[in-house]
Amino acid sequence: MKKSFFQKVFTLGLIASILFSCQSNNKPYNKPSTRNLQAIEYALSEFSNTLANEEIRFDNIDSILIHFIEHNDVIFGSAFGFIPTKKPDGSDSLCARYAYRKNGKIVSIGLPANYDYPNDDWYAVPMKKSRAYWTKPYYDSGAAKIWMMSCAIPIYNNIEKKIIGVVTADLSLEK
Repeated sequence: MKKSFFQKVFTLGLIASILFSCQSNNKPYNKPSTRNLQAIEYALSEFSNTLANEEIRFDNIDSILIHFIEHNDVIFGSAFGFIPTKKPDGSDSLCARYAYRKNGKIVSIGLPANYDYPNDDWYAVPMKKSRAYWTKPYYDSGAAKIWMMSCAIPIYNNIEKKIIGVVTADLSLEK
């Protein structure tokens, strides 16, 4: 997918603002390199194009995320949050999976059933704006237990003709 001039300028401006916000040396994490940010953005863009033509289901998302990480050394982890569905009682049924590097392997887990990811920025912002979104650096106290940044993008599925969720690519900022 070729980026327009506006998309290129926006991406460069976004990367510059990320680098500026991370420039203090007294932070408990490393400043991300422009090269790594661009590599993750490119890989996630290509991955989202692939996912647009795949049948994404609860039972195959783990292998898809693992394959994505295996083929992109700069990516520490990747999550996929499905659009919530309604249960018969009217409550939301949430399903999000996460794959990440741990002790030289790539492992996958389900995010806790009570984790309200649709209201977290990594999910809500790309869904609202229909474009990629970079988080600020944060400490993942859940699975990874490291400092990271995440790039997230909504996934429009060409088979189902609708947005089916949000996928992320995580960059480790560990010192």
